[in-house]
Amino acid sequence: MIPGSTLCPRGWSREYYGFLMSNYYSYNKGEHVCVDSNPERGRGSSNNNQDRWYTVEMTDCGNVLCPPYVSNRELTCVVCIPPTGSTGDFYTRWGRSVCPAGVQEVYKGQAVSSQYSHTGGGVNPLCITLSPSWADVSGYSDSTQHGGKVYSAILYPGSGIPSLSNVNGRAVPCVACYVADRQSFMAAGQPSCPSGWRLEYAGYLFAAYYGHKKSDWTCIDKNPERYLSSSGSSYWYPAEIKCGTLRCYNRPGGYVAHREVTCAVCSSEDTRKGSTYTRWGRNDCPDDNSLVYSGFVAGAYYTHTGSGASMLCMRSTAEYMDRNDVVQSSAHLYGVQYSSSGYLRGSQYSSVNGYQIPCAVCENSRAVVTFTQFGSLHCPSDYVDEYSGYVFASYYKSSNYKSSHVCIDRRPLRLQSGSTHGVV
Repeated sequence: MIPGSTLCPRGWSREYYGFLMSNYYSYNKGEHVCVDSNPERGRGSSNNNQDRWYTVEMTDCGNVLCPPYVSNRELTCVVCIPPTGSTGDFYTRWGRSVCPAGVQEVYKGQAVSSQYSHTGGGVNPLCITLSPSWADVSGYSDSTQHGGKVYSAILYPGSGIPSLSNVNGRAVPCVACYVADRQSFMAAGQPSCPSGWRLEYAGYLFAAYYGHKKSDWTCIDKNPERYLSSSGSSYWYPAEIKCGTLRCYNRPGGYVAHREVTCAVCSSEDTRKGSTYTRWGRNDCPDDNSLVYSGFVAGAYYTHTGSGASMLCMRSTAEYMDRNDVVQSSAHLYGVQYSSSGYLRGSQYSSVNGYQIPCAVCENSRAVVTFTQFGSLHCPSDYVDEYSGYVFASYYKSSNYKSSHVCIDRRPLRLQSGSTHGVV
């Protein structure tokens, strides 16, 4: 998905285009999604107990995005597929405007996300194109509307990562990269890749300050470009480890309290087809799948309004680069526990309640794509079941403490128990 345009890059085909939508900026958090320009009308209801999506506006252009963007105009979007006969994967390099050597650039952009104090809008950051287009759509307005809002993202590494001090208070460039005939993923906890995978780029994990409102975890390149200053008000801070359920050890390979978290974007070393996915609740992979790495689940503290919304499958051991082991203004990253008591009685979940959740990143070399189907224990015909389970997320009454939904395996394993835990 390319936010900000209705047109695909040269050689790419357009699947569909439309307007970017999310929750209203003063409601509760949702996600930015691309809604088709010719939407179908589903079954309606007069019941207000339902989620609502609104168009998203470029609210704070600052001195970077306007022009070519227009303040308060609704943002477009397009979903594209690569040239015929090409297979591969697509990732965003945050903090840089060029892709690694030998990797195809799809488009250059700049990072935007919801305002730091807005309870609503979308949690997922966007790399909006620097060449916007409103071609083939109509009905947009350049006046303030009842909708979602995005702002220029600003980095605040502070003194936590001294090597990034030159980008403190600066906007965030980004570039969309396409690795032909390979697959890719982002892993947190180490700035290197598992065996058999090559490093696309290494960096530091960033998200919203833990006391602000939710954004999501983003891997910022360890050598970010010094971009223009901006008046944007979406603030990104380094992620720091917090101990408790996540056991800390101040020794090689151990996670250390208050230390800044590293990350890596990896791609397969050889040009093989296949797909990777995360198996939540287990540290092994199904038969005929390869284990890329195993680890534990981490996320935001369950009463914090800020940090990142997604759950992460962390590497089991940590590696660091630049760091500062004292408390900083930061996003906080905690181990995540099961909380299934009273909900799934008599199931295998009862024996893991209160324990830390394991995870595994798996590779199916025969698959073109993998996906999670919610609401069923079986995949559609012509697809193969990898694993099945139950959907877990944060408690529904915790309106400001949003998390992502994940599928926890029906045969869950457990790590250690503990306190001071993350989303459950």
